Amino acid sequence: MGSKQMLLFGVVFVGLAAFVYFYEVAGQASAVPTPTPGPSVVKLEAKDVTSIQSTHEGKTVKVVRENGRWKLVVPETADAEQERLDELAGRIAAMNSVQVVAQKADNLANFGLDPPQVRAVVTTAQGETIELLVGKESLDKNYYFVKRADRDPVFLVTAFTAGRLKGLVNEVPRAPTPTPAT
Repeated sequence: MGSKQMLLFGVVFVGLAAFVYFYEVAGQASAVPTPTPGPSVVKLEAKDVTSIQSTHEGKTVKVVRENGRWKLVVPETADAEQERLDELAGRIAAMNSVQVVAQKADNLANFGLDPPQVRAVVTTAQGETIELLVGKESLDKNYYFVKRADRDPVFLVTAFTAGRLKGLVNEVPRAPTPTPAT
C-alpha cells in the first residue's frame, strides 16, 4: 500500500471516528431526559411547620418553633440548632418522591413500614398533623420507603431527605455551646 493510500485511509478513519463520536456518543448526553420529581409526599410552606417529632429505635426527639425560633422540648428543654431545623422543615414541607412504589401496599413489612424505622409527626401553624412513616433503605442505599399514615401510597424518597428524620434522633439538634470570651 502506498503512502498516499495510507494517508487517505487515515483521513477517512479519523473522519469516521469523529462522526461516530460527535453524533452518537456526545449526542447521547442531550438525549437523556432530565429526571423529574415524582408525586409530592408533603406539600406545604416551610414557615408553617411548627413542630417536628421523630421517633427511632425507642428514642424520641421533639422540636417546636415559637416566635420564629426552634426549641428542643424532648428529650430535654434546650435551645436548638436553628439552621439545621429550618433546613429540615423546608425538606419536609416540600417532600417529593422519586416514584410511587405501591398505590396500596398489601404488606407494609416488605418496605420496612410495619413497624416503621422512623415515625415522624409534623404539626403546622394551621393545626394540621402529618404523620410520616419511614421504612427501610433501598438496596442501593440512596432512598427510603416513606408513607403518610393517612394515605395509601408508598413512596421512594431520597435518603438525603428521609434520612434527616432519622438523623434528628441520632444527632439531637442542640444549639452549639457558645465559646467563652477570653
